[in-house]
Amino acid sequence: MSGFVLSPVRPCNLATFHLGRSGSTVLGDLLSQHPRIIWEGERLSPGRMSRTKASSTVGSHLLKREPMKYLKYRMLLAGGRCYGFDTQPTQVENLDMTLPGYLEMLEALGFSHFIILERKNHLRRIVSMMIARKTSQLYRRVVVDPSLVRIELEVGQLVLGRGKDLEPRSLVAHLEREQESMRLLKQLLSDRRSLHLVYEDDISSDPIVAYRRVCEFTGIGYYNVSVKYYKTNPFDLAEVLTNFSEVERVLCGTPFEWMLDS
Repeated sequence: MSGFVLSPVRPCNLATFHLGRSGSTVLGDLLSQHPRIIWEGERLSPGRMSRTKASSTVGSHLLKREPMKYLKYRMLLAGGRCYGFDTQPTQVENLDMTLPGYLEMLEALGFSHFIILERKNHLRRIVSMMIARKTSQLYRRVVVDPSLVRIELEVGQLVLGRGKDLEPRSLVAHLEREQESMRLLKQLLSDRRSLHLVYEDDISSDPIVAYRRVCEFTGIGYYNVSVKYYKTNPFDLAEVLTNFSEVERVLCGTPFEWMLDS
């Protein structure tokens, strides 16, 4: 039966928010294995949007005019299954929207469940992002020991280049900014039906923990799935960072000092 016909009986629409390199890929893959979920990852990321715009499908024409209409089109195709996708705050900036306005638009489309996926150690998240850029390896899908990749982390004029933000900042300033972004997300979702997942508690050791929590949160029931993605960088920061002593000196005495040991 057509997805358009079944869409009104969909159990829920689910939107996940995170800052990247937080376990969203492994969780999304687990959810996509569930027969009652259509999971589309970072559907509105600049890369995904560019590839869609280059095609001549119905979706590409909608995307050129209005991204939210495109999202509605994708939701309709899910039919009677839950529809879900990820968003990073920088992607909202690329859409020229504010986070509060974006959330209101999602609710108007019928999104009823929201997830915050937090990685508390922002330093490791930044390091993971820099290594992924260096190696062009975002994920690891084979069960073999990963190779150690060493990098030097700029502490004075670090450019993360996320979204429209190309401003160089100190490492501490970036960590403060990341912390503030997560605080704002939590605040905006505090009065909405939301689930708070923590990478270190719910994904790092066993991603199935996070998957079970999402199944309970949405009420769709548990379905057996298998983990297909693995950590790309399980090494201590002292091994990874060629200038670890410099990073340690910069973070010593700050609220982020504990991140060096996790």
